Amino acid sequence: MRQSRHQPPGFPVTAARDTGLDSQRALYTAQDELVQSEQAVAANLIALYKALGGGWEVALEDASVRAADRAIRSEPDGRRS
Repeated sequence: MRQSRHQPPGFPVTAARDTGLDSQRALYTAQDELVQSEQAVAANLIALYKALGGGWEVALEDASVRAADRAIRSEPDGRRS
């Protein structure tokens, strides 16, 4: 389609532009669905792992963090175990 005299400049409506926008929209939709699917898989794996009695421990890499964790766990008032 040609741009009419009443149409603002910079807004040409063409079939190619519409097709490009439709393709971009379809790509973004597919990418969003992929991310949602990957999130669902991760959530389901965690639920399965928990249902089977699994758990996990956080690895404390830093020596100062390990020392602080030990100090907290050995507090005499029994706030932590």
